[in-house]
Parts: sequence; C-alpha cells; structure tokens
Amino acid sequence: MGVIVLGLWNVTDCFLQVIEPFLLQVIDLDRSDVCATQRNWTDYIYYIIAGQVVLLAFLVGKFLYDYWVFKSTGYLPWIASKMPKMPCDWVFET
Repeated sequence: MGVIVLGLWNVTDCFLQVIEPFLLQVIDLDRSDVCATQRNWTDYIYYIIAGQVVLLAFLVGKFLYDYWVFKSTGYLPWIASKMPKMPCDWVFET
C-alpha cells in the first residue's frame, strides 16, 4: 500500500535546474518560487459580491425609509413625484 521513497533529500526540480546554475532540492523550495501565478479578475469576486450586498442593503433601506416617510407624512419620494402620468394609471387609482 505505502510507497517507499529512497533518497528523499536528493530529489531536485528539473525546472529550477534550467534556470539556476546550481541544483536545488525540492524540500528546500519556497512556495512562492514554484507557485507564482498572476492575479486575475476572479481573485476579486468576493469584493464584487460584498459590494453588491452593500448596494442591495442600501436600496432596501432607502425603500423602507421612503415607505415610512410616505406612511407618516403622505409625501411621495422625489423621483415618484416627478414621474409623468401613464395612460394605464387609471387602473391603479381608487
């Protein structure tokens, strides 16, 4: 079942052998030397999602505030009071 590795301390990386003039053992490698990747836009997906959650919370808060102002004072929000009347508005009037 198990695999026996002989000479563990003498294993070298062939990619680093080409770049560096000396042989570097795998066990002595630094992770940043081997796993150097460039960042792409998917690394920032959590920031994008967090921004969308904040924007959604702001919109829900604004809606609830406008609803509270309308119920307590009877004033419509600015944008709703500036909207033109539509031909189908008679359906919703009481």
